[in-house]
Amino acid sequence: MTTVGLVLHDRIRLTLVDASPRDVQAVKRLTGAWEDASTERPDVEIRFHAASSVQLPWRHMGPQDALAMDDRFALASAGGAGPIEIDLPTAGEDSPFRLNCPTGMRTGPSLLRSMINHKCVDKHWLGIHATAFTFSGRGYLACGWPRGGKTGMMLAHLLQGAEYLAAEWVYVDPREGKMHGVPESLRLRDWHLRQGASRLQNVSRRDRLRLWGRRWAAKTAAALATLTGYVRPRFGRSLGKLAAAIERHRYIDRSAADWLQQELRPRSAGLDTVLLVGTHAAEDIRVTPLAPAAAKRRLLALQEEDFSDLHAVYRRWSYAMPEATPCRQTFDRKRSALFDRLLETTPAYAVDHPPNIPLADLFQTLESRLKKTCLQSL
Repeated sequence: MTTVGLVLHDRIRLTLVDASPRDVQAVKRLTGAWEDASTERPDVEIRFHAASSVQLPWRHMGPQDALAMDDRFALASAGGAGPIEIDLPTAGEDSPFRLNCPTGMRTGPSLLRSMINHKCVDKHWLGIHATAFTFSGRGYLACGWPRGGKTGMMLAHLLQGAEYLAAEWVYVDPREGKMHGVPESLRLRDWHLRQGASRLQNVSRRDRLRLWGRRWAAKTAAALATLTGYVRPRFGRSLGKLAAAIERHRYIDRSAADWLQQELRPRSAGLDTVLLVGTHAAEDIRVTPLAPAAAKRRLLALQEEDFSDLHAVYRRWSYAMPEATPCRQTFDRKRSALFDRLLETTPAYAVDHPPNIPLADLFQTLESRLKKTCLQSL
């Protein structure tokens, strides 16, 4: 039996048992964790096994859904590789999440990020889906709904000399007022180039052509779907699905270190400002101070969306294992207290801007409005 230990900022520990090199790399890409020789008890334990053709007497809760057998619970995995067995902590337990999954998964277990963020709350941290950067000695956390402008906000500041901290997930310590990032892939979309991100040091002509081609391929497929839908509805529906698939992939994922042409390492910084970013139909950029209660409600809503996959599993597990007690109430109480602590001393602002606004305009307006707000509060 071989064991590989991984760690995130010396706080969250993962143990991989019988993992192939490919499995280790998949988990590292998914989590941003790095290898660690510590023998401390893990927060998440993943055991890997070879796929087997043996059919176990699982009780199916629905087609391609959850499975149960005696005191065992599992989820059906994509591609028929075999179920992923899951052992979830219950109320009053301080035990790790445990997964037993087939080896060779290209992306790692999809629930892993939610499990890590769940354990963060037990460690008095918050795992937040956001971008983070530092500019002029201040740390910014930019949150928002998917495609709401988080990456654009970070790019606007990186082009003005800001330092990169995180592109997808940020770990916040409310007690110390710090945020911790991990080097991850930075997703560049075609509208980021139109906004001015083509001035990043390592955006090549090939990258521009690839994003331009996908944009027009999606438009062409959508137009053909509309035209052919009247004559051949089935073919039109197929073209519509193709257009949607291309639309979902109008981006390039690459290491932030490659985009920025600089060596990146896990960094930490003070958290001074929380930005809740979104777009609106108006033509101006609006920066509105938020009361702590309003900011908390928004942040909790964002986290609920990110935890939806894990909460769905807990619901199925509660149905299959009615004698077990989920830890949801304790978790919600701890998380609420952490957000209260964070927003006691950290100002939050709602930033609403038009889609595709030039990044330079976004930067200048935001910085001037924040300076004006700070002066008014003195």
